[in-house]
Amino acid sequence: PVGGAILSFNEMSSMMGGEHQSPSAQSDASGNYRIRVATGSYSIAARHPDYVQVFRMIEAVGDTTMDLVLTPGVAIEGIVVRRDTGDPIAGAEVFARTGKGMEDFQAAFMGGSRGAVTDAQGRFRLRNVSSGAVTIGARAKGWATSEPVSLSLSIAEQVSDVTVFVDAGFSVRGRVVDQSNKEKGIQGIRTAVFDMGTKVA
Repeated sequence: PVGGAILSFNEMSSMMGGEHQSPSAQSDASGNYRIRVATGSYSIAARHPDYVQVFRMIEAVGDTTMDLVLTPGVAIEGIVVRRDTGDPIAGAEVFARTGKGMEDFQAAFMGGSRGAVTDAQGRFRLRNVSSGAVTIGARAKGWATSEPVSLSLSIAEQVSDVTVFVDAGFSVRGRVVDQSNKEKGIQGIRTAVFDMGTKVA
């Protein structure tokens, strides 16, 4: 059993439309949890610092049982540096992508946290990364990875001394509006940029 796992429930009808309250619960020492939700369709996210995050879909139409199996995660340590000078980049956001479209989407938009921020020396530590083929990239103000680091990871593996290079980056900005009223801006919409099928921002 996994105690101390945090379980969050996101209602499908509201999770993509701005701020909303996500009911949550924590598993006890026996791995048991209980939470009250209204009737509806939900995405369940289960998180624990030492395990890969798990996402499941559930239809709540009465008392329901949903058991979740967590896999020990990979830990990755390294540094983010400028490619041209080798200088470390502080405050850079470091992210791990599995190349599995739905898994990456869930991690980004359903409350996942497969990321880290570099310290003053440009160093980072990623936790609860899933095993298999993974790419590591980073971005900061004015900087972004153009060639992510590719790794092949085993369950619960500990990886160190990973160097992530960043090059000069550019921003993409715009405005989200209502289709029926182009003057009406829409607040709270999350956006993403994709490069050849891989989410990079």
